[in-house]
Amino acid sequence: MSTQKQKLYNVIETLPKELVIENEEDFISKVEEGIQDVKRGNVYSIDEAFSEIEKCL
Repeated sequence: MSTQKQKLYNVIETLPKELVIENEEDFISKVEEGIQDVKRGNVYSIDEAFSEIEKCL
């Protein structure tokens, strides 16, 4: 495995479980959860999302 791929793998391994899609059922579940969040107003703007991502890096 190349160094770049290993670095990417290491980052993925440290992500919270909510951000990693394990399989098709997991994907569908997370999409449905996201739809419910939007309906409830539990959403972030793009700027807020990038700000949170930058905090993790």
